[in-house]
Amino acid sequence: MTRARHSSAWGPIRHFQRRPQHTPLEQRLHTPAASLSPAIAWQHFDERRHAAAGRFWHAALHNALTAGRRDLGGGILSDLAHQPLWLADARGAVAILEHAIPRTPHPTARSFLHLRQARALAALGEDGPCRRALTAADKAPQAPSCDPAPAWCSWTGTADLAADSGRCLADLGQRQRSHQLMDEGIALLTATRSKTRAVFLPADRSRQANAR
Repeated sequence: MTRARHSSAWGPIRHFQRRPQHTPLEQRLHTPAASLSPAIAWQHFDERRHAAAGRFWHAALHNALTAGRRDLGGGILSDLAHQPLWLADARGAVAILEHAIPRTPHPTARSFLHLRQARALAALGEDGPCRRALTAADKAPQAPSCDPAPAWCSWTGTADLAADSGRCLADLGQRQRSHQLMDEGIALLTATRSKTRAVFLPADRSRQANAR
């Protein structure tokens, strides 16, 4: 891993471990900033301005933690972990997620983070850890919670678990089971999940082509 990538992975982790002290008013003011910055970060990411995207995600994380919104911070770290994975630094993504998961309170949010972790582990070819992450993603929503799931992961469910599990197994060379899970996940998607379907279908076609 290069020095730049190492810094990119561990910088947000150090941020997440800090507990800044601010007044209640200051905390409330930081919440809108934490919600807005990721959208700007994704715009930079889509335009391949990765350094700028990282700065906005780091700013979002700082604001989320200042506001005391640890679940929101977990979502931002999930976004941050996507960046090194996209840039072929799966190990950096795993490092971010390993620190984010135990610090993210809501069961649905933890399940989502475990899925992201499994994708990164599959990219590394780590079969056992990947399967353990998938099992954790499956079990996490069973934990009781009085609060609704955070908005950034409220849509996730059995369809996502099945399809993402299939993508992981495809990366690990488990083609037959991956085919079954991908088909199951895509079939479970509702009509309102057209964007998710657009993400999963190319991966499904790719694994079908590889199976020929």
